[in-house]
Formats: sequence, C-alpha cells, structure tokens
Amino acid sequence: MLAPRLESWMRSAHEIGTVEFNDADLVASRFPHDIPESYTPIGLFDSDALCIDVETNEICILDHEVKDRKLCLAAQNQESFVTAMLLVQKYFDDCAHDLESDDEASAEAIAVECTQLAGGDQFRSFFCSLIGA
Repeated sequence: MLAPRLESWMRSAHEIGTVEFNDADLVASRFPHDIPESYTPIGLFDSDALCIDVETNEICILDHEVKDRKLCLAAQNQESFVTAMLLVQKYFDDCAHDLESDDEASAEAIAVECTQLAGGDQFRSFFCSLIGA
C-alpha cells in the first residue's frame, strides 16, 4: 500500500528537483532493465529508478547502468520519505524566489535535516546528491 501523498505525486507526475514520480508501468518502461519483483517503482531520480523495497519498505535507488545494483537508500519508509521530500520541495521553492537562500551552507543544512527526517545517516548520500550539498 502506498502512502497517500506518494500515490498522489505518482498520479500527477509530480517533480521535486531531479525526482519525477510516476506510475510503476511508466517508470518500468523508461528504465533500461527489468525491475525485480521485490521492488515497487515509484519514480525516477535522474535516470535511476526510485523504488520501494517490498520486504523492508525502504525507499531506494536502482542504478540504470548496472542491472540489479542498488545505488543508495533514500529513506527508512514511505512516510519519512514524503516528510523529507516536502522539505526539499520547500527549499527548492524558497531558492527559486530568493537566490540568496541558494548557498552551500543552506544546502548542507537542508541535506542534514532531510537525512534525519528520512531516518538517519544511511540516507545522506541521496539527499546530498538531490540538493547539491
């Protein structure tokens, strides 16, 4: 079962930075490899598949270059992922309206906060990459 906000983002092809949420079939059609049944695709992060691990409920990124390679984890579960991504969206919106809020220190602070919201340090590489910190 998908978190309601996540399901809404997928239906509307919502974008946050370089994350594009989409229907599982569309994600699978745009991804160069078969996505294992143990993952539910929910979008793309650049060219990589953004998925839910069916067994653990963790959000992870599957590599588009190497079949079956998990690049990184993005969150401990759907709810923490949505919470962190809402903060990312707010940060990007703020940056679009106030160019002074788009600096290295701000990006790093948001990446740290999102990492904690997502469930801890194992999710840091995803948010640093997404935010550019």
